[in-house]
Amino acid sequence: MSVFDLHERVVADYREFVRSFIEVADDRARAEVERAFEEGRLWPDALLQLSPSYARAETVDELAARGAIHRETAEIFRGERGEPMRLYRHQAAAVESARAGRSYVVTSGTGSGKSLTYFLPIVDAALRAPSAAERVAALVVYPMNALANSQLQALETLRQRYEQRTGRPFPVTFGKYTGDTRAEARNALHAHPPRLLLTNYVMAELMLVRPEDQRFFDRAGGGLRFLVFDELHTYRGRQGADVAMLIRRLKERCAGPELIHVGTSATMISAGASEPGPRRVAVADFASRLFGHAFDAGQVIEETLEPVTVGGPPSAEELAAALDAPAPAPAAADAFRRHPLARWLEAQVGVEREAGGWRLGLAALDLSTG
Repeated sequence: MSVFDLHERVVADYREFVRSFIEVADDRARAEVERAFEEGRLWPDALLQLSPSYARAETVDELAARGAIHRETAEIFRGERGEPMRLYRHQAAAVESARAGRSYVVTSGTGSGKSLTYFLPIVDAALRAPSAAERVAALVVYPMNALANSQLQALETLRQRYEQRTGRPFPVTFGKYTGDTRAEARNALHAHPPRLLLTNYVMAELMLVRPEDQRFFDRAGGGLRFLVFDELHTYRGRQGADVAMLIRRLKERCAGPELIHVGTSATMISAGASEPGPRRVAVADFASRLFGHAFDAGQVIEETLEPVTVGGPPSAEELAAALDAPAPAPAAADAFRRHPLARWLEAQVGVEREAGGWRLGLAALDLSTG
């Protein structure tokens, strides 16, 4: 079965599902509904999108060499073979914002390493200002347990690599506290609260009112230094209002004197919805209302994209000639980047120019059989 056949089958099944429980008695209304079915108004057009290339910045070793991060931070954030991680520009910009004590919002695509935009600054801050107090200094709040679980695993991987490579214990304590946390692990967290705690917004609400959870937060011990909310776009409407109130209660209860607010999201503003300036202003306004803290457009960090191909969009003659020529060998990366068909495809559905750089391009696919 081809993808087009699968698409037609899914659409037909959904159409029959809707018809099975909606009966329209009026002839005119029924005709309009049938017309909507035939025109496909109940489902969006398919989209074709290429994985973007994010502009890179310095490695963690280079950042440590110029004092932008602690040297031990660079030892932690390394790859499987011990190689230093090279950051994307939006990750490096987040590190600089945190070092300056500025709150920030990161909006970048899926797979762009948004978790590093807060984990790296949190770990670095803990290493630069170690504390003997067993209190939570950084709270990271997720909308779903699945996200908290995956990020806990990412931290565990960093810990295991660091300890195997250096023979030293991981220097920053961390843990997860959600409804899935078992009694034994919960008791251990109560006895020794970690510096970095992952949770969800429902549990964060409970932690403010349950006596046994009061151990986590203590302004006298320095209070929260980082308050992170992941997937900001999920906090809308009534849920958004509830979360905004939760944030204000958290800050009143345990915020440190120079609390850094951090928000991340992949989809705050629809792709191509506006130019960078107005787009950042809209995100800053949303973050200001959610966090109860003033953000301006300069505190919104966006991804920096760059083309993968070289040479720009091909001419019609180049493209026509390429269609009749053999494709480059799989190992010939440079030839692939310069190939007219690759350049055309990236120009159509990859990235497109905007003021001051590039943005993600989108293309609708017509999957009709007519």
